[in-house]
Amino acid sequence: AHATGETAQNLGSLPGTTATIPGRIIDGELKAADEVDVYTFTGLSPSNATDMLVSVASDSDVVVRVDTVPTFDSDNLVEITRNGKAGMGVTSGFKGATRFIQVTAAPDAGKPTGKYTLGIKRVAPAVPPQR
Repeated sequence: AHATGETAQNLGSLPGTTATIPGRIIDGELKAADEVDVYTFTGLSPSNATDMLVSVASDSDVVVRVDTVPTFDSDNLVEITRNGKAGMGVTSGFKGATRFIQVTAAPDAGKPTGKYTLGIKRVAPAVPPQR
């Protein structure tokens, strides 16, 4: 039911970095090799960059894509590929009120089905050291 950006499961607004619980944990499962799960967060700044940390743990071979558009084809696209192990990726410098997160089986996956857990939270923007 949430296989495209247009039908993404809306997870509401992503909490700020100072919130008591500053992120979300999502448990999902790919039950078929061609299954696609898409999630969306709203309420982010359309004009200021929002930095996010997206981590994935999975017992299957998955690809996680994060983008500002539901078609997952913008210049902002970030992709994490994991082969049944925990992994992390950071999206930084993204401007836009919405983020889309897509989970699919990795191409030529040895194990394309199984459970996964996503951790998504805002992180404070990186500040370059002053000289």
